[in-house]
Amino acid sequence: MTLRLRLFLMGALVAAVAAAAVGLVARGRVEGEFKQFLEHDDLLAFQRVTREVSARLAEGKPEAVRAFERAASGQRRPVAWIDTSGGVVAASPALRDARVRLATGGRVFVTRQHGGRNENFVWIGLPRATLPDSAGELILFPALDATPEGPGAAFHGGVQKGLVHAALFGLLAALVASLILGRAIARSLEELTRAARAVALGDRTRRVAVRGNDEIAKLGASFNALVESIERGETLRRNLVADVAHELRTPVTNLKGHLEALEDGLLSPTPETLASLREETDRLARLIGDLQDFTLADAGALTLAREPIDLDSFLRGAALAIEPRAAAQGVAVRAAGSGTVFADRARLTQVVANLLDNALNHTPRGGNVILGGGPAATIVVRDDGEGIAPEHLSFVFERLYRADPARARATGGAGLGLALVKRLVEAHGGTVAIDSAPGRGTEVTISLPPS
Repeated sequence: MTLRLRLFLMGALVAAVAAAAVGLVARGRVEGEFKQFLEHDDLLAFQRVTREVSARLAEGKPEAVRAFERAASGQRRPVAWIDTSGGVVAASPALRDARVRLATGGRVFVTRQHGGRNENFVWIGLPRATLPDSAGELILFPALDATPEGPGAAFHGGVQKGLVHAALFGLLAALVASLILGRAIARSLEELTRAARAVALGDRTRRVAVRGNDEIAKLGASFNALVESIERGETLRRNLVADVAHELRTPVTNLKGHLEALEDGLLSPTPETLASLREETDRLARLIGDLQDFTLADAGALTLAREPIDLDSFLRGAALAIEPRAAAQGVAVRAAGSGTVFADRARLTQVVANLLDNALNHTPRGGNVILGGGPAATIVVRDDGEGIAPEHLSFVFERLYRADPARARATGGAGLGLALVKRLVEAHGGTVAIDSAPGRGTEVTISLPPS
């Protein structure tokens, strides 16, 4: 069964139940209100008969009886004038041959012949009136209601037909609305399904149209965002292969050339040559180590040996380690901190070294790099270099992302430094934030959980 059909059947079921419930409630309400209206109308009519008979009693009983018969002939419900002994003085045509018996508790029993059989009725609550001079009582008998062909039955039949027609019309309108709504929902989902199949087959350019702001529109927007993320991941994967191949090719080519020159006797194993070879192997080791650490951090498989670390001595040591390179570039490095953090020393050293390396890469000669820490378990690396453009700022922690590919390639970076920083900090349960703008430098803040 298709979704469109299920939605239609569900709408039809809801509409039918709603129409039936509304019809039943409306019918009961209308009947109750109509009954109250008739009882009120009967009461007014009864009062008119009583006043007419009471006014004519002074002229004599025959005149009062004639007044009663005139007044009673126009009433919807039958009326009886009963004397003190229980006999019928006068009555509506429906009660002229009836026998009336008064019982205790104010009830009145009426028996009449109808269709060859006796019909018994009991007065159930409408008023009675005692006439002057104890001439008798006027009683309105609700048990003797209008015949099925009377106005009450006609009104009930008309109301019931109206309710049925209204219910059918409401049901039809609900079915049409359900069909339209079901088609709209199914059409959006079918479009989403076709787009998902196209993406699964490799079409990363496929998107769905987002209409409105309902749940289906949000689903479509989420699908588009997912495809964009997949496309971006695919781009980064291709870049990873190309960048890693390039980063590996350069040191491997250098090593191969030096070794072949040594084997052929074209190059002597001087300290300078050996230092160059070591530099290339260190470069390979750093790249391989970063890739391995990044993979472990992404998989949540990093093992951390946490210990208390004094920030002041730790930061000063990190600055001292990078001082030779900073001095060669003409950049001043200052470090100061206070407090203690609870972290893996080797991983935290890796984080700070990557941040310092990134700061030196983007700080010109005569600039400054400041390394600080606070008692709230924070580490801040600030430089007054070139800064980062706003369009690049939200991507700097993405793997292999480089705002200036040419410069990063020239300095030997593979674009993993900041991405690895983020993963290592998150592995500690901390967060990393960056604030930068062109011309005013960059500030990276690391917040670690308290020890």
